[in-house]
Amino acid sequence: MGGHQLIILRTCVLINAFTVPQLRYEPVSQPGFALPLLHRSTLLLDCSFMYTLAAPTQEAPMSSASQPLTTLEQNKILVHRWFEEVWNQSRRETIFELLTETGVLHDGARDIRGAEEFARFHDALRAQFSEFRFIPLVTLAEDDRVCVHWNCSMTHSASRKPLHISGTSIVRVENGRFVEGWQNWDAAHLYTQLTGQPTFSL
Repeated sequence: MGGHQLIILRTCVLINAFTVPQLRYEPVSQPGFALPLLHRSTLLLDCSFMYTLAAPTQEAPMSSASQPLTTLEQNKILVHRWFEEVWNQSRRETIFELLTETGVLHDGARDIRGAEEFARFHDALRAQFSEFRFIPLVTLAEDDRVCVHWNCSMTHSASRKPLHISGTSIVRVENGRFVEGWQNWDAAHLYTQLTGQPTFSL
């Protein structure tokens, strides 16, 4: 196609710039030809590559209600609540709200059965240690189980010695309450911090 025909083709789609406020002008220079000078109220529209119409931006409509949490997400929240309220806030009532009467916690080789027995275990620890601060590091959930790897800082009440331990807890959840749990934590490291003696030597 010759240069003259190209000019005719492109000038036959003139558009009034004042009637299309969304028009975005993108000049493209091509060696070998020049476009004729146009009146300031008109622009040349070439949808193929020279001029494009910018679509008006529209914000996505906001949902009137948040999406409901999945069961796995709800279970994670329950386990985080346990550590936050029972240990960080010393809210004893949460033990009875979340742990069933027939629930059992396998704490290493020891089994703690029901909310009443766990409450006594909780009270015994608080008689020796204070300023608990549990921080969940990794939380995973699958089916009816939640696994949390955590760090804990606390203070030995008698000596005021700061202590640090880590552990992993697995909880089985039914109908928003805990029915079984498995827990292991670094008791050997706690002993070393308290006594200054290693638990074993190689």
